[in-house]
Amino acid sequence: MKDFHIHTIYSDGEDNEFEIIEKIKEAGIKEFAICDHNIYTGSKKVYDLLKKANSDLIFHTGIEFTCRLANYSPSLNMHILVHDFNYDDEKLNYLVNKYDGFKDIKIERMIKMVKKLYNFDIPENDLNEVKKNSLSVGKPHIYNILTNYMDLDRETYYKDMDALNTDDLKLDVLEVIKISNEIGAKVVLAHPIEIMEDHDLSFEDIDTLVGYLKEKGLDAIETRHSKHNEEYYNKFHDMAIKYNLIETMGSDYHGKRVKPNVKLGICYK
Repeated sequence: MKDFHIHTIYSDGEDNEFEIIEKIKEAGIKEFAICDHNIYTGSKKVYDLLKKANSDLIFHTGIEFTCRLANYSPSLNMHILVHDFNYDDEKLNYLVNKYDGFKDIKIERMIKMVKKLYNFDIPENDLNEVKKNSLSVGKPHIYNILTNYMDLDRETYYKDMDALNTDDLKLDVLEVIKISNEIGAKVVLAHPIEIMEDHDLSFEDIDTLVGYLKEKGLDAIETRHSKHNEEYYNKFHDMAIKYNLIETMGSDYHGKRVKPNVKLGICYK
């Protein structure tokens, strides 16, 4: 079993490096990648533990970059997975550090949005506690704080927070692809179904997008994902064949609290 899209506590997952390795073993996964949002701390910690234990698990370095394709019609937000890089690569770290500069601005906007939506001031102590435990604070962390103070439905919260504008706080897709190509890493278009949902696109629109990104250096597409049913898989599989792209699979596992219905190694709906 393989799973190339797993999150840890170092972004918005629930498990630390020790816990996620045990769960990966229990799930029967033999080959995998940790792909936290815009940071590789969790990936590096898992890599170090596996190396120390001389594990027979096949591990791939990974990261999930939050990106925007601005010079495209229409402009699109998307996530790009990057696999098989060296942690000390200067060009990769340029991208990580660039996104790091957006984090405080994003948190401030989330605080203001919560105040606007729910007339609630997030306690500074709670926010500081989250920052201690995660290097990439996002909407799931804010949701967990809010549930300590109010009865808030998860789906309602995420729909409400869709009004949060962070388009200017994303990395440029083409820059991420270019740098990944230069360092010999693999570039994957993550969960294309989410691009369709977020921007109300058709399969034809995604086909055109995939063809465009292939010309720019895209290596792979995530055809198997926990949100992809068989129809979606078949459509994306056909695109992979058409554009000569590698197919990858990823559960996008975060943990029971963040994504209750997503299980490790289950890369289909």
